[in-house]
Amino acid sequence: MSVMTKRGVSVVASQGARKNKGTGAGGAGTNRSGKTFENDYDICTHFKMKNPIIKRNKCLTPVEFYEFEDENMPIVLKQNKFPAYLQHYHGIKKGSANYYLPDTCFINNKTEIIHILEMKNQQDKGTVDTKILAGANLKKLYQNYVKDYGLNHTVLYGFSLSTWFRKEKYKDWLRLLDEDCIPYFFVDDKEYYNKIKIWVQ
Repeated sequence: MSVMTKRGVSVVASQGARKNKGTGAGGAGTNRSGKTFENDYDICTHFKMKNPIIKRNKCLTPVEFYEFEDENMPIVLKQNKFPAYLQHYHGIKKGSANYYLPDTCFINNKTEIIHILEMKNQQDKGTVDTKILAGANLKKLYQNYVKDYGLNHTVLYGFSLSTWFRKEKYKDWLRLLDEDCIPYFFVDDKEYYNKIKIWVQ
């Protein structure tokens, strides 16, 4: 297992910069910006993963997950497929799953490690940036969530960041992530995808 705690220095996006409308945008506008960012830097697309494997249960949300060619690598799930996976294999638990919808989740049942990767995109003034400060506590919440399913998996938490976070003002913020062992990967790093792959293997 390799846990990266130093700053990723990461491939300039081939896509044009997309404006985050900033203060007051919120809601659907922010969600659209985030979804576009997630699609532009999608792990499954980059590594040319095959169509998702689908497991169905008539009482539950279908489970969809992707696989690397290397069978020792974790499976990959997105958003509501993470709680759906836990429910499918470990039963329905009390409490809302709506708080546990990671942008990308890597589950390795051999090593019993779950990597949560959240993608944060900001291009203008707004409040997206403050969310990275919650990393350490979100990691704890996810750890408690999987324990509720009786799993012994260790949860590791990281961020995929737009170039906005390279600004001088965020140096202290990123230092806090380093101290909390929360890795972060800049999307303009030419080794962006490989660093994430090393982190989750």
